Amino acid sequence: MFVSYICTKKFPFTIMLKELISSQTCAKCRFCCTFDSSDAWELPVIDGQLAQTSALQHCRFDVKNSVCKFAPQYNSEGLFACPMLTENGCRLGDNKPFDCRLWPLRVMTAGNYYLLTLSPNCPATSQHSLTTIIEFIEKHNIAQIAFDNAQQHSQALHHYIDGYPVFAIKKITNKEL
Repeated sequence: MFVSYICTKKFPFTIMLKELISSQTCAKCRFCCTFDSSDAWELPVIDGQLAQTSALQHCRFDVKNSVCKFAPQYNSEGLFACPMLTENGCRLGDNKPFDCRLWPLRVMTAGNYYLLTLSPNCPATSQHSLTTIIEFIEKHNIAQIAFDNAQQHSQALHHYIDGYPVFAIKKITNKEL
C-alpha cells in the first residue's frame, strides 16, 4: 500500500495560497522549484504510486517508506530544477505533494512539537507584512489543517531551521508518534 502525499480536498492550500500569492507571481518566480546544494533538503517527497505513473527523472524510490525522493543532478550553475517543472508550471497540477502545496508555509518539527513556519526565502511573501500573513493563516485555519495532515505526510516534515518564523505550535500526541 502506498502512502498518499497527494493532498485531498480537505487540504485545499493551493486555492487559499493564491489569495496571498497570485499564480502569475509563482509561475514567473519558480524559486520554490529550483534547488542548490544548500536547500536540497527542500526537495519534494513524491508518493510512490504517483512516481511510478509520472515517469520521474532523477527519482529514487524508497521501498521501506513507499515514497520517491529526487536525486538531484545539478547543472553547470549548481542548480537543480524539479523535473515536474515545465514552462507552464508544475506538471502535477492539483496533485502536488504535501510540501509543494503548502509552500511557502512548512510544517516542521522540534522535539515533540509540530511548528507551522514560513520560508524566509520566498520572494512573494516578503511583500506582505507578518500581520497580513498571520491574518491569512487564521482566516483559513491553515495551522489546524496542516497539523491534522502532518502525521500522514511525515516523510515531508523536516526539523526546525533557525530563521523560519513560527506562526503556530502543536504538541505531537502519543497517537501521532
